[in-house]
Amino acid sequence: MPEMPASRRAEIDDLLWDETATAAVLRAAGRELAAEVDRLRMVAARQSVLLKRAHDEARTALAYTGGA
Repeated sequence: MPEMPASRRAEIDDLLWDETATAAVLRAAGRELAAEVDRLRMVAARQSVLLKRAHDEARTALAYTGGA
């Protein structure tokens, strides 16, 4: 899923402050934001796995070289 463009985030922010926005429009914006949160959670999970892998590889490399 592609990243939500900054312009769309700004539009949604404006909608949230617009007192005339309908419930349907706000629900749709909420669904978009929820999808973006889910996307970011997946990115964070992937980054965590990569960081753990890099940490483990660094630890292994240090062990092979005697920690130097």
